Amino acid sequence: MSIHISVENNHFDNGSSVVGTLNEGKSQDPNEAILNELQEIRSQLDSTDRLWLEIKKLEEAIQKHNEPQVAQVVKVLKSDFSISVLSNLASTALLKFLGL
Repeated sequence: MSIHISVENNHFDNGSSVVGTLNEGKSQDPNEAILNELQEIRSQLDSTDRLWLEIKKLEEAIQKHNEPQVAQVVKVLKSDFSISVLSNLASTALLKFLGL
């Protein structure tokens, strides 16, 4: 790959320089791994299961970057479902995300 940056008709004093940034592709959502894991867990559950519904709500809140909704769903998960159930389904990263 060849990159050419030109700065014309400018004057730089006192050791000034030009800083360029090359950003290829889109940035990855930092929660992508969490969302993928939640989808995987949900695929293992029956869609009539209440845990399935709460996980779906959590996915939607994360996708919308709705922090208050994420906190509310996490609170429900922590209070209504046993830690052992969540621990058997979730990775260490997801448990940390949930604050468990």
